[in-house]
Amino acid sequence: MSFDTMGYDVLGEEMDGDDFAVVGAGVMPMVSRGGRAMLALPKKPKWRMNQVVPGVYGPQEGLQPLPLVPNLNNGVFTSVVQNIEFSQRPQKPFRGERLLVQVGRSALATSLVLTQGIFVGTQLQQAALGPQSIEFYTKDAFGVRLALQACSAALNITMQCFLQVALPVGESIAVNITLLGRSLG
Repeated sequence: MSFDTMGYDVLGEEMDGDDFAVVGAGVMPMVSRGGRAMLALPKKPKWRMNQVVPGVYGPQEGLQPLPLVPNLNNGVFTSVVQNIEFSQRPQKPFRGERLLVQVGRSALATSLVLTQGIFVGTQLQQAALGPQSIEFYTKDAFGVRLALQACSAALNITMQCFLQVALPVGESIAVNITLLGRSLG
């Protein structure tokens, strides 16, 4: 069984952990330095490896959602609102991997909601510019994982969405878009 020592003693001298003393029934080894005995600690569990000191964690990667916010009409397309930009500026470095789209339609709203693509800053995140239905990315879509460019905290992630055909007066299509991805922080 291998053990880490507590690191440095009160005077700031590094402890090497070579000297062990038996405590009680020999359960916990002791480290002796300059006549003082200090408790040797077992290795940290994997889930605490990134902990600098108790309660303070170093940078680590996490899987998190990034909701894209509509610029008009809360993301609801109508006969008047036919173009909506969905965008967000992440607060920490972020790389998108899965687009989740939820579309709700009124009874006679049959138009497709299209996008020219996803942009990270000014960089198009598809092989060529061209309209595609955002409904390819609904919750039941399979095999639609993405590998978007990493986005720093100073860039916007943007999708310009528009209707394929105009909606009749009184009809609407509500759209909600979230990008799942990896963040560093």
